[in-house]
Amino acid sequence: MPRTPGDDASPSGEWLNERGNVLLARAQSVPVHERWAILAEIDDLLAKARRGASGEVLAATLRRALVLRLLTNPDDESVASLLDELEATARAHELPLYEIHHYALRGRFAIRWALQSDALVAAARGLAIMAEPLDPPEGTAPAAWGKKVACALLTLSGTLSALGTYELAEETLDNAERHIAADDVHQRTVLTINRLCLMLDWGLRLERAGFAEQSAERFAASERLARTAEELWGGSMFAEDAAGKAADEVGAIAVAFALADPNVSHVDRLLRLREVVREPGELIQLTVALARCFADPGTGIALITDLQREFRGSTESRLLRLTLTWEHSRLFAVQEGIDPADNPVYQHAIAMEEHLWGVRQSVIDTIRARVEHERLARVHGTVTRQALQDPLTGLANRRGLAERMRAAALAPGDPAVIVAVLDLDGFKEVNDRLSHMVGDTVLRAVADTLRGAVRADDLVARYGGDEFVVVLPGTGTEQARAALERTVRAVAALPKAVGHGVTLSAGLTRLRPGEPAEETLRRADATMYVAKHQGGNRVAVG
Repeated sequence: MPRTPGDDASPSGEWLNERGNVLLARAQSVPVHERWAILAEIDDLLAKARRGASGEVLAATLRRALVLRLLTNPDDESVASLLDELEATARAHELPLYEIHHYALRGRFAIRWALQSDALVAAARGLAIMAEPLDPPEGTAPAAWGKKVACALLTLSGTLSALGTYELAEETLDNAERHIAADDVHQRTVLTINRLCLMLDWGLRLERAGFAEQSAERFAASERLARTAEELWGGSMFAEDAAGKAADEVGAIAVAFALADPNVSHVDRLLRLREVVREPGELIQLTVALARCFADPGTGIALITDLQREFRGSTESRLLRLTLTWEHSRLFAVQEGIDPADNPVYQHAIAMEEHLWGVRQSVIDTIRARVEHERLARVHGTVTRQALQDPLTGLANRRGLAERMRAAALAPGDPAVIVAVLDLDGFKEVNDRLSHMVGDTVLRAVADTLRGAVRADDLVARYGGDEFVVVLPGTGTEQARAALERTVRAVAALPKAVGHGVTLSAGLTRLRPGEPAEETLRRADATMYVAKHQGGNRVAVG
């Protein structure tokens, strides 16, 4: 079991991930008012991850922080900066699955803000990454890798469903299912609920478009999925009580049962869930299901009218809000004993849906075409990146370093950039005593440690041999010294079997405006030798 950190200890990456997963699962099965405390704890985990966790742990924690905001407070001012940080972290640490999470979440927030074009582009970029071969990092167990791939695909499917591109969402869920282990009850539960939500959205949309038979098929499928979710629920991380019913906790499951057989027996449960749910799409579905369960259409009309009033002027869940208009006009016709087709509001809703249904196919076609465009762009970007990348460690090479330092030197005003040269102590002995192959393994381990110890927008480059350079923009000398001292300690703490006893000597200096990169590196290199002459395994400032 991962160690629980004490007050004087930094939590391990394993503990941060396990705790984050527990919190995220809990947040999805509690009322919205209880999510605020969970969000605060997730933000605390994020602060800890920023202080020294690996790039992957930081990216995972950023993802959880964004998912919790989507569930709890999607208008939070920090969303934009968190999305940017997740993107930068995923790219800096070459984590394509977290790039997918980033694009999927960016798309979900764009839909929330009625930026459909932005959401479409984000979804296409996520699908483009999945079109590439995604090989697990060395040493990653196949089951663990499959779990991570499935998680990214599940996130992406939600965005595709919210765009109304249900066929693409279903394809993505099918792909996710192929990566889920048969004994992973929690992820199978998540997949089942995601499929259920997709079928409900799709069924309501088909119903509005006049495809009654296809709509009924989706509602029947959603009921079957709801029963499967009930069977899996007790073994998932969602259930605090294994005897509890999923339909009492998850609005979509309760809706599926109610739409399959609308009657008064569902009313109490739906009313209870409606009081604690604030996510617009789920709230709309609960209200529609509730309206159909009352014998008196007037009660359903009143519920829908109240919700329409609440959403007046809102830009979110436009497709599902059309369901409210359609349902209101249908119930009004039942109440008045007239044909719904004679209701002008109903006719308007149908005409609007017919238009949107036609647009929907063009959106699917646009996304498919955009995926190929984005895939080719990524291939081109990969070729360009490889020209700037050290093949052994994956860090920037001398050319990449030169381009970054040139850009920093040309920045207007005082660039406030720290440049550090780092050299391994004792590395020659590793090569001479154990072989160059072992030396290469040490270099890769040190490179991973350096990359994980600095910020996402800092540059780490391999300058040659066992010498590295770190460029830290927008930071002061003391902040940079503290960051590099953490890095030195992290390398010294590498297990003997990995680091073979090597340590780091680091020399840092400040980039002077307009100064040639060679001169800055010369000064940093001279300072690094000061650290060497003082015994190594330390940072010197020049």
